Amino acid sequence: MSISSLSSYLQAHPAQRQEQVIWHWHGYELVMRLTDHLSDEAPAVTWVTSVRCLVMWRGRVLVVQAPHHHHILPGGRREPGESLAETAVRETREETGWLVNDLLLVGFRHFHHLAPKPEPYPYPYPDFLQVIFTARAVEFQPGAKEIDGYELGSMMRPLKEIATFNLTPGEIFFLRASLNKWRKVGKTVTN
Repeated sequence: MSISSLSSYLQAHPAQRQEQVIWHWHGYELVMRLTDHLSDEAPAVTWVTSVRCLVMWRGRVLVVQAPHHHHILPGGRREPGESLAETAVRETREETGWLVNDLLLVGFRHFHHLAPKPEPYPYPYPDFLQVIFTARAVEFQPGAKEIDGYELGSMMRPLKEIATFNLTPGEIFFLRASLNKWRKVGKTVTN
């Protein structure tokens, strides 16, 4: 996919919110502009570095405990031959132990690097995307979670408690968008 087709895709799905983020990668400080977008149309996988999944069940949201914070967007990189939805299902299972179904595409996050490319950087540059799905939890299988993974654990928490986890504005944005998406398709995840 060319830069112009990424530009076209982005123009077709205007940014809903924007912030600047700093990631630390192998001793480099990666400064990026992050924009969040809503979309029913998946991007070409060429630009996708990872897939995330906001999981809901009976009025609860899956909260993941990482070493230094909590978040609600488990996910990771695609494996060769996987669809974006297959990646969301596999990564959610590996990181949390939860099996999910009824995936709905909510949107994507667009990252644009604001600094020169580090020499060993192997990912798309200067732009890459993370695709965001929402899904319904089906069953918790503790043995499905990777034992040596980065995530320490996960828990289903009532929607009314989510504010106590100090989530990022982007996570709150995608939580609201997910709830709206479930209402739009006429499926309930709140009871």
